[in-house]
Amino acid sequence: MRPTAFLGAYGYGNLGDELCLMEAMHAFPTDQAHALSVDPDWTMRCVPGLVGCFRSGEAMLALQPHRVVFGGGMFGVPSAFRAWMPFLAEAASRGAEIHMHNLGVGWPPGQQHWLDDTARAVFARVASFTVRDYAGFERVARGGFGPVPRISFFPETGIPAAFDLADALLPRGIPLLGVSIIPSAEMRAGLAHDAARVHALVAGFRAHTVVPIVSTVHA
Repeated sequence: MRPTAFLGAYGYGNLGDELCLMEAMHAFPTDQAHALSVDPDWTMRCVPGLVGCFRSGEAMLALQPHRVVFGGGMFGVPSAFRAWMPFLAEAASRGAEIHMHNLGVGWPPGQQHWLDDTARAVFARVASFTVRDYAGFERVARGGFGPVPRISFFPETGIPAAFDLADALLPRGIPLLGVSIIPSAEMRAGLAHDAARVHALVAGFRAHTVVPIVSTVHA
């Protein structure tokens, strides 16, 4: 069987992106799954069933994939679109199905120069097209991509959790509160602005032990 190539922001140390890859592999099953990754060891370690990784468009084309799945997480950004549209067009010309899947879409105002004739031709022949949320749907609709996507609503949240590691590390018999906060300026500003609401929310968890959830150690 010819492989399926999965394109996304994989290998950067963000477990959420690799979780999206797991979901994409579930949505597009194959025993020859290959993924783009800047750190193949990390991605191969995180994602069961992945056969191999590649680092470039040329390497992807060398695999001769019969299907290319683009997306999973915030990958619908100008830099990714600009870099990969020529390779998607070439793969399509060789008979590969192109799927835009569970795609986070976003760009600053005026940053849509990547949507050229090549990109429009790719979107015109996609086999399927889903975006993650309403904001992405609106950007696609206003951007004049051509096809109208469906909304996937973060399907990676439906992957069953593996509790073995948690059971081995976390204390038993006490209530736990998991907290994940991205250390960005926007997050700090949001917490400061809504400090009263945050305090009111966590007041009901005073008896809990806080467990920091570090999902991202970004390279």
